[in-house]
Amino acid sequence: MTEVALLSYNLRRDTRADGPNRWRHRRDRVAATLRGADLAGLQEARWPMLRDLTFGAPRHRWVGVGRADGRREGEFVPVLWRADRFELADHGHFWLSSRPDVPGSKDHERAVVRMATWARVVERGSGQPVFVLNTHLDHRVEAARVEGATQIRAALDDLVGDEPVVVTGDLNARPEDEAYAVLTGDGFRVGLRDAWAAAAPGTPDTTYTGFVAPRPGMRIDVVLLSAHWSANTYRVDVTTQNGRFASDHLPVEVRARLH
Repeated sequence: MTEVALLSYNLRRDTRADGPNRWRHRRDRVAATLRGADLAGLQEARWPMLRDLTFGAPRHRWVGVGRADGRREGEFVPVLWRADRFELADHGHFWLSSRPDVPGSKDHERAVVRMATWARVVERGSGQPVFVLNTHLDHRVEAARVEGATQIRAALDDLVGDEPVVVTGDLNARPEDEAYAVLTGDGFRVGLRDAWAAAAPGTPDTTYTGFVAPRPGMRIDVVLLSAHWSANTYRVDVTTQNGRFASDHLPVEVRARLH
């Protein structure tokens, strides 16, 4: 397998309160970013937004469900792939709760319903499989983030054979926080490493802008890789158009190659 372009991107949901930063003003730029990726995980996507991206990035396909009802309601955390390079072999999803098969389930009163989507894709021609999991951890309750991270690690151990793994997500946790430590630490069969290690000197130590400016120390969006991969480059895209960002988060773009 040659180099693979990976993307993790929190799109910011469409809300009238964002005014000039509403989705309709940003969707073309988001689609342009997506077109550069072979495999991607998006967060805060809603059904109409994904429909827009179907037209804006026509070579890509996706799997995912709405977190509220397991169909179209609420946030999606879809996995996307470039259909001219990969084909879908298997996929699934689970809620980050003690009832992972129950749509809309959660365990903490103040927490928000969260979930993970996964896909096993196979590279056309080579037949090389890749397992991709995408998630968005809770932003209110630290215990929910830690439990969600632990559940994801356990799910990887159950679902993954010996194929390469990519995990994308908005962790709502920084590298010094416990949820990040759970995702990147020992104690599970499938190990994960942060592609940040491939960042060039001067790369912004943040992935969040709030539509205003990059906020230092807020590197909460990640691309994590199993030991099969070498990350060649890591980039946080801070470009703007007419002074505006395409989301309140910055896209994380990684180029990686199998050993």
